Amino acid sequence: MALSEEAWDEMFAGLASYLWALAGKLIDEPRRLPLYEKTIVDALRDRARFEGETTAAMKAWLTGIMRNDAIDLARSRDRGPVEVSLDDSSEPATCAEVLLGALDARSTGPQTRAAALLDLARALRALPEGERACIVLYLLEDLTVPEIAQRLGRPESTVKKACYRAARRMREHLGLALS
Repeated sequence: MALSEEAWDEMFAGLASYLWALAGKLIDEPRRLPLYEKTIVDALRDRARFEGETTAAMKAWLTGIMRNDAIDLARSRDRGPVEVSLDDSSEPATCAEVLLGALDARSTGPQTRAAALLDLARALRALPEGERACIVLYLLEDLTVPEIAQRLGRPESTVKKACYRAARRMREHLGLALS
């Protein structure tokens, strides 16, 4: 018997403090928050793959995801941040920018970050399929607009519009003010 979405969300949110502590053990302090957030985003993206029904099973599953993410971060430590403008003529907002905006009015502890990331997952699921495909490739796969266009076989202008609309719908879903 698979967990209901509500049970999964509750179990997942209950492990936020554990994940925050584990991130502190696996990686240096400056990269702790990025590891924590990447693990949560990866878990939300792959939630359908979780087949357990207990907190212990989810804890083991999340530990594996975080361990792999820590290895990925260690391998990419020389890669610098990507600068992205939030005006309408630019590329869409990055996942971090959307989350930082969502967390702006909330406290920044591990429990509220997990709740914000669950809200982000719900916002992604609410998007039309075409927009979701574009924004997921942009946010989670870190592809550029030309790479997404090539992968999906769509014009770059269509991909750019889909990413912009998806980011705007997500901000609306998350209750963020549009700039």
